[in-house]
This record gives sequence, structure tokens and C-alpha cells, in this order.
Amino acid sequence: MDTPATYGGLDHATQVFLSVRPRLFGIAYRMLGSAAEAEDLVQEVWLRWQGADRSAIVDPPAFLATAAVRLSINALKSAFAPFDERLRLISEVVKPGYAHLRSEETRVVFGTV
Repeated sequence: MDTPATYGGLDHATQVFLSVRPRLFGIAYRMLGSAAEAEDLVQEVWLRWQGADRSAIVDPPAFLATAAVRLSINALKSAFAPFDERLRLISEVVKPGYAHLRSEETRVVFGTV
């Protein structure tokens, strides 16, 4: 049985991380669509896991999965920020009749979906 000293230790943290690593990669890959980006994200989750107060974490696999999801969302937001800015600029020069289009509809109109 794990004692508090071994439960919070780096060996146990590594063991827990490695046991859920395929799941983390799957989450990141499905969200980001790129194996390279998914690997980078899993490495970021590992760094955050190392720096976390693991003694306060009740469910380590859930914590790691949540970190992967949130980091993926952040990565997606960062990736689309320049795209959304370009759409805003385009919508300013588009014919006045199309100015009412929402961002998603504009993507369809311009074939950038």
C-alpha cells in the first residue's frame, strides 16, 4: 500500500502519468488533429503534473485528462485567433450586403471551413 510519502513521490507520479499517457494523447489528437501537436501537449501536461501539488489531487487520471482537455482548448483558441482577426478584416471590406454574416457563415462564404 502507498504511504503518503510514496504516493506523492516522483516515481508514483511517473507511474500514474505513464498509465494514462495513451488516453491523454488520444484526447489531444482528437481535439487538435495533429500527432505532433498532441505530443507537445502531452509533454506540457507532464510538466504541469510535475509542478502540481499531487497530495491535494483526489483523482490523478481525471486531473491529467482535464489538463489535457483545457490545454487543447487553449491551443485551439490560440490557433484560431489570427484566423478570426483576418475574418474581421475581410468583413470590413466585404460588400455591405454581406456585413451581417456571422463569423462561421463568413468562413463558409470564403471557403475557409
